[in-house]
Amino acid sequence: MLIMNTPCNPTGSVYTREELEAIVEVASGEDIYILSDEIYEKLVYDDTKHVSIGSLSKEAYDLTITVNGFSKSYAMTGWRLGYLAAPEAVAKAVDSIQSHTTANPSSFSQRGALAALKGDQQAVADMREEFDMRRNYMIDRLSKIPNVTAVKPQGAFYVLLNVSQLGLTIDCSAKRPWRWCRARPLAMIAPSGSATRPASTSSKKVSIGCKISAERCKCHHPRR
Repeated sequence: MLIMNTPCNPTGSVYTREELEAIVEVASGEDIYILSDEIYEKLVYDDTKHVSIGSLSKEAYDLTITVNGFSKSYAMTGWRLGYLAAPEAVAKAVDSIQSHTTANPSSFSQRGALAALKGDQQAVADMREEFDMRRNYMIDRLSKIPNVTAVKPQGAFYVLLNVSQLGLTIDCSAKRPWRWCRARPLAMIAPSGSATRPASTSSKKVSIGCKISAERCKCHHPRR
């Protein structure tokens, strides 16, 4: 099985249609399932387009397990609700395991998800615009820091930094990693956890999900 995430956490990269087609060609030739995490699908910037790999062809459809949810695009993190689309045999196997883990999502989470899907999507567009402004602001500020580099993300809401030239040794499992940086109000450093181990001192993830004051970013937003 190939596990992929696009738009990607933590790099912000988004696979192009051509790249996805190449992946499908290999997967179909070797009969490899594709688990595609697309939870950031609505958070893409500039002219970037999200393409769901399972939509590319019949071969892709038959091999793809698409997972998604409401925590990112609809800011429903605490509601703990997601969904999966897969070939029938895979979906039945997943259901057999899941049914012995938890009975069902809570009723209010289901109602909230229904409202999110069927409601006005302007809130999502507004959130994406706000994240885009913060992304531009973050990249501009990071570009002024010596020995720190970053690639501008195409999607999601993180910026992955290359800090290898700083020569720092950081215990990423500590309770307060990079305390000197977290004390600043401009960014939130995400410490390494089980999803990002083994810990690396050469790269760090910064979130653009935290609020920036209007005074600091007014020059980066046309309405401010």
